[in-house]
Amino acid sequence: MISALNIQIPTEPLDLPPPTSGEVTRGKQDIDAELANSLEKLCLEEREKALFDLHGICPNQNQDPLCQQKWLDTMKQQLGKIKHGTAYELAEKLDFSYVSDHSMLDMFLKSSDCDPYEAAEKIIYFFELKRQIFGVKKLVKDITLDDLDEEDKDYLVKGTIQILPFGDMSGRDILMLQGSRNKGQSLQSEERVTFYVGLESAKRAYHSKTSGVTVVYFGLEAPEREISRHSGLWWSIPNRIAGIHLCTENIEELVRDCYGITLFPAKSLARTRLHIGSYAQCHDSLSAYGIPSHLLPVKCADSPTISHHLEWYKQLEERSKELSMPLPLAAGYNEKDVLFGHKRNHTGNVLMRKLVEMQKEAYDVSPKAGKVKLAREIVEQIHSSGGRFLRRDEEGEWVQVSNDKARDKVAHTFRNLRRSY
Repeated sequence: MISALNIQIPTEPLDLPPPTSGEVTRGKQDIDAELANSLEKLCLEEREKALFDLHGICPNQNQDPLCQQKWLDTMKQQLGKIKHGTAYELAEKLDFSYVSDHSMLDMFLKSSDCDPYEAAEKIIYFFELKRQIFGVKKLVKDITLDDLDEEDKDYLVKGTIQILPFGDMSGRDILMLQGSRNKGQSLQSEERVTFYVGLESAKRAYHSKTSGVTVVYFGLEAPEREISRHSGLWWSIPNRIAGIHLCTENIEELVRDCYGITLFPAKSLARTRLHIGSYAQCHDSLSAYGIPSHLLPVKCADSPTISHHLEWYKQLEERSKELSMPLPLAAGYNEKDVLFGHKRNHTGNVLMRKLVEMQKEAYDVSPKAGKVKLAREIVEQIHSSGGRFLRRDEEGEWVQVSNDKARDKVAHTFRNLRRSY
């Protein structure tokens, strides 16, 4: 188990009796003590960061590219020291290019506040959980909607876990989980969906350059110890958890559902807040932290508002169809093609960088939608000139990538260009 995270994940649902009154008292005292002590364990700078995060304040933090590269190098060195016998080491043997992908490593680093040692441990833990939940065959594959079975998709469509259509005061995504809607769902299905949605949220945060995600958990009438069994999943995902808000109705449910938070590291506990009371009372309490409540559930029997969620799910289905289409063999490449891998001086790659340089200023000042539009236009320019975006498949053949992957390539080039200035 990873020492810095120190979270145990049960492999079977926990069948535990309700806590006794003595256990409730001791449990509440333990939780209060851990929350109170968490800030004391942090330095002054970390305390300030935690409080800013909780209240939706996001100071500008421009990172020095040289420091960023130094942290990445340190993280890679640490991975080399701690990887032996882990799922990460197996993934490295299966597909080295997958585990060494710059964007993935950068995502883990930023989700750990640029702490290379914590990021390395998080990567190890992530691959352990990925193997546990999806098996070895998916270890070096991106998890897509097609990797979920029908039970998983039914659970996802309900909106029990969803990324809300509004953010907190700093624009970060709000990931909502409603425990009271989970009864009858298998633990395995919940884990797969939580892992998948968490990854989608992480990608959104990384590409939009927001500083992580805020988690709001409505645990009223949830199955016993639900929070405990999801704790490790939250912290394995390469997303910076800016705040966790646990809403529950009474102290007994608090101890029953939330005792697992005492296992969180101090930096995480300092960003955790408990809200005890009815849904209306929890809404009022959440608003003090810059979290809008107009689309949150208003009573326990309610299903969450899911119209926006269903639109998001429809986009996932469309993307899944595009990704599932067989990639056309390219039968080699021509000088106009953009090649993935170590082909920076290839004519097509040089042309793409020139197109990116021409749009750099517009890209830097554009909102997220504008950035996506600029990347798409560059992809279309290259396609219209007879160029393609190609990568090698497992057989070593050049294949054409999807439009989404091509846009990611262009967006990545924009980010690299910004760091070089």
